[in-house]
Parts: sequence; structure tokens; C-alpha cells
Amino acid sequence: MQPRLAGKASAAANSEVPGQFALSQNYPNPFNPATNIEFQLPQNSHVSLKIYDLQGRLVRTLLNQEMEAGSHRVAWDGRDERGNGAASGIYLYHIKAGNYVETRKMVLMR
Repeated sequence: MQPRLAGKASAAANSEVPGQFALSQNYPNPFNPATNIEFQLPQNSHVSLKIYDLQGRLVRTLLNQEMEAGSHRVAWDGRDERGNGAASGIYLYHIKAGNYVETRKMVLMR
């Protein structure tokens, strides 16, 4: 069962290709029930975007696919791989795209 918002990637309105890889702070943050994660790709890349709890356990894989250069947005609905709502707390979102790796924190408040 795929939760409604998890892993939905979309290209932002700006069609310019970014000059560098970047991962933005999610918004809103703290969030309930959903948040958006934006990132920029200066070139076509295989993108892995995953959510972890503070113990390092994988909560959800939002993306694991080839993506075109540009600005992208992914929504996370606060659910785990099985479709269960994640508990309130601090989570880490981690992106790998080409040689670019970045991790940021976000807060889910139920």
C-alpha cells in the first residue's frame, strides 16, 4: 500500500538548471501531517532520498531512481514503509545524488 503523499516528486516551476547540488530544509518544520523536501540537481543523477529515525533505522525510502537535472520537491506524509504513522520525534532525511551526500533534521509533531 502506497501512502498518498510519500515519494511524490515533482519539478518546481523554475526550469533553470541549478549550478550545484543542494538539499533545502523541509517545510513546514515542525510538521503534522506532511512536509515537503526540496533539492536541486545540476545534472541528471540517480537520487536516493531516505528518512531515518535518530537510532539510524530506515523509516521510509521516498526516492531511489534516476532524475533529471533541475529543482525537485518530494512530500512525506509521516508514514513508514508499511503505511503506519511514524511517532512524534526528530527524523533525519538523507540524500545521495551522484557524489553529493547531505543529511538534515526535521521534527514530526503528532
